[in-house]
Amino acid sequence: MSAVTVTDRGHVRVIQLNRPEVMNALNDELSWGVVNAIEDAAKDDNVWVIGITGTGRAFCAGLDLSGGRAATSWRG
Repeated sequence: MSAVTVTDRGHVRVIQLNRPEVMNALNDELSWGVVNAIEDAAKDDNVWVIGITGTGRAFCAGLDLSGGRAATSWRG
C-alpha cells in the first residue's frame, strides 16, 4: 500500500495521506510522497487546485515518534 494516493477530479488534484493505522503520522515515505505529489501537481497546467486529505479518523497526527525511521531530515 502506498503512503500517498493521488487522484484528479477535474482541475483538482487530491493528495491523500494513507497511513490510517497510525492516524497518518508523518514518516519519511509519507513526507516525501506529499512533497513529490505537490511538485508533480505544480508542473501540471491542468491542475488548478491541490487538496490534501487523510484516510481514516485523522488528517495527520504529526511526526511519527513510534521509534521507526521518522521524518527527521529534509533535503532540498
